This record gives sequence, C-alpha cells and structure tokens, in this order.
Amino acid sequence: MPEAHTPHLKQPQQRSESTVDIVLKAVIKRLEESGESQLTIDDILLETGVSKGSLYYHFGDREGLIYAARIAQYSSYLETDSEELRHGLLTCTTFNQFVKNLLGLTILSVKKNERKVRVMRLNAISSAYGRPDLWYALQEKQHQYTNAITEVFEYGQKMGWIRADVTAHALGVFVQGHALSRILVDLDHNQLEAESWEKVMKLTFDVIFTPPTK
Repeated sequence: MPEAHTPHLKQPQQRSESTVDIVLKAVIKRLEESGESQLTIDDILLETGVSKGSLYYHFGDREGLIYAARIAQYSSYLETDSEELRHGLLTCTTFNQFVKNLLGLTILSVKKNERKVRVMRLNAISSAYGRPDLWYALQEKQHQYTNAITEVFEYGQKMGWIRADVTAHALGVFVQGHALSRILVDLDHNQLEAESWEKVMKLTFDVIFTPPTK
C-alpha cells in the first residue's frame, strides 16, 4: 500500500489559533447544515471575514479545509465523551455506583438529543471513504476513544464487577456499536420507545456484570 499523503496543513503550534478556530467553526456549521457538496471557499470567506490568502496559508486548499474540519468535528465528541467516561467510572468505589454510572452514560448516549452526534460521526466516516489520509486520521482518533472505553471495562474487571471471560476491548467495541446503531431507529418512522430500548440494554449488561457475593 502506498504511503498516505496528508493534505498540506500547518502544525497546530504554527497556526494562528483565532483564524483556525473561526474558519473551522464556520466549515463544521456548513457541513452539518448542507453537506460537503454545498461547501465553497467563497462562502466561508464571506462568513468569517478571513482573507483568501490566510485561509489557503492555514489549510492549503478546499480539500485540506474539509480534512481539518472533519477531524475537529469527529474529535470534539470523542474527547468530551472520553472525559465523561473516565470521570464517571474510573472513580467508582462500589459495584452499585459503577453499574448505575455505566448504564446512565450509555443510556444518555442513545437519547434523541444525541442524534446530531450520531449523524455527524457517520457523515465523517462516510467522508473518509476515498480519502485515505482522512481515514487514517479518524482511525487514530477512534483508536484512542476505544482505548478509553476499554480502560473503563478493564477497571471493572480488576474490581471484580465484570466477568473476566470476555475481553474489555470487545465490550468497549460492543457499547459503541450499540450507541451508534441507534441511528437506525432515528431513520425509522416507527419509532422505538426509549423505555424498550433501555430495557434491552439493561438486560444485556446484566449478562456481563458479576455482583459481589454477600
């Protein structure tokens, strides 16, 4: 396989943060509202007031702009979610607290108000097809996120709260698949009640938990 070639982008420390942030926010907004096909450099210049020379200096071209925006878009959710997972679960000292927090965070991830996040993640992944550089970049971000979730299940296994005959990595991937698959419900006009979805999820988690014996 030929070596991937990343679009010409200045390193973060070499860029003007204010210009980069302003442009990326505008691009992400456009991507979420109307998709890549409607994104034009001229529209971004008009909306941000950034000069064409400055935009091309920081991002290289339209492809580099999309590349940077998709990574920023994908990363923002993963980083926030990773922080919530670590804060909410790696500090648990009891089985009941761990189960309550894990179920709570997982249920929250499939709520209707998270639909935008699900669509965004799928759009970013779809955008990466045919763009190996973007695919590899998203792959690295996803790898970091999977490791964060795996760490949570490893902690649960270490504490004796989760069965040890299933790998923590497999559990981490399963939980992500469960959350992202909610997009199928979003697409269906016959909406599944949240209570039914949560009940199935709780029954699934019951299989992996190992409550302390009294």
